[in-house]
Parts: sequence; structure tokens; C-alpha cells
Amino acid sequence: GGRASAMMGSVRSEAALPRHVRRRCDPGLNEVYLFHGSHPRAVTSIAEDGFDLDLSGSSTSAAYGRGAYFSECSSKADEYSKDQEDGYYKGYYAMLLCRVILGKVQVLAEFDTEACSRLGEGQAFDSTLGDREAVANTYREFVVPSAAQIYPEYAIIYERMYRRPRVRGLRNFPSVAADEDDDDDDDDD
Repeated sequence: GGRASAMMGSVRSEAALPRHVRRRCDPGLNEVYLFHGSHPRAVTSIAEDGFDLDLSGSSTSAAYGRGAYFSECSSKADEYSKDQEDGYYKGYYAMLLCRVILGKVQVLAEFDTEACSRLGEGQAFDSTLGDREAVANTYREFVVPSAAQIYPEYAIIYERMYRRPRVRGLRNFPSVAADEDDDDDDDDD
């Protein structure tokens, strides 16, 4: 079963934001900033038109049932982010930073695909916190059943950069060794 939302604790994404940004959230509604990873085309669509919860869980497993999934950590949202295969954002990844109304939260330590049946109007809870951090030392996931609980405030489109090549076509961070090698090439002219 779920525990009361008081057991949820603080949300990491909130702590990292400046105070003037955090003040936008309504603590009476348990509104917080959370990340949602996807691909650039989906992120721009969500930013323009809002979440389509008919698509929720369509590209990933739904460990806590139907709903929109969020994370307090951008690194977890990045796990769900996909690069755009073609078009303007080819090779880029995306996520949203959203204001999400959690309301009364059911906190679950284990996966429960029926968790969504206890959410929403007339139900005991407004959202689910899958607290896998407590039992498996991984990330916490937040799930809400309604698009009305979500305001996609920031669209973040980015490119992954690696120190060593991992996949053909990805850019690498410039390194001191590479700069020295480039200098050696200039001496050969």
C-alpha cells in the first residue's frame, strides 16, 4: 500500500533551482519541478499542445501503470531521451522541465502496475512516487494520471558529448592531449 505524501521527502530538482523559480510552485498543491525525457519532436509537441496521456507508457514500460512519468534527476530523464533520427534535430536529445502537481502522493517501494487505479478524482491519491531509491539504490519516479497536473515550462534540447568516441557521429569533448596533437600537426606544415 501507499504511505502519506509527508513520507515523500524533498525533491532534488527543487533544491537545485534558484529561490525565485521555486516560488512559482504552489506548496499547497504539492507542486514541484520535475524532468520528463523524450525526443525533440515529442518535446516540442508537448511544449506546444500539452501531454497526450493516451500515449503514456507507449515507448517504455509502465512500472506503476498508466500516467505521465517524471524524475527529479535530469540523468534519469536522459535515460528516456532519444535522439532525433532525421530533420532539424538529428542527433539531438530532449527533455522537459515541468511544473507537476503531485497533491497527495502514494509512496511505493515496489513496482505496482495497478498503482494508477488509486489515482485521480474520487481516489485516495493524486500521484505515485515509485521510491526505487529506497530499496534498489536507483532513481525515484513520479507518476501523475492527468495532463491537467502538468505544465511543461522548459523544453531542453541538447547534444550528448563524450570524452571518448562511443557511437559514430557523436562529438567528443576537446582534450588537452588532442590540442597538443593538433599543435604537432601544425609544426609539420
